[in-house]
Amino acid sequence: YVVSELLKYPQIGSIDHVELDEEVINVSKKYLPWGDAWKDERVNLVIGDGAAFVKEQAEEGRSYHVIVQDASDPFWLDKDGGVTTLPSSVLYDTSHFESLYKLLRPKEGVL
Repeated sequence: YVVSELLKYPQIGSIDHVELDEEVINVSKKYLPWGDAWKDERVNLVIGDGAAFVKEQAEEGRSYHVIVQDASDPFWLDKDGGVTTLPSSVLYDTSHFESLYKLLRPKEGVL
């Protein structure tokens, strides 16, 4: 949905959309009204690990004006009061946010 909203602005030159689960994209294309968003030539769809993508882009010196991270919860609270850490917790690590910060254009970037 975020991609389709960003595409409404002609000044958007490119979008890197990283999605871990390809089935999310497939279902969106089939059932949601904004499912054609990935057909736009400005969209680079990457099926893969978002944290790894961010780290790689930061190491390569890439930069972005805007970064939108739509991450699932980092943990579950169990019925017995315990905490189950989920794989998405890496998206909340300090090192990940440091990589995101490196990707933002100096004095221009928005997270």
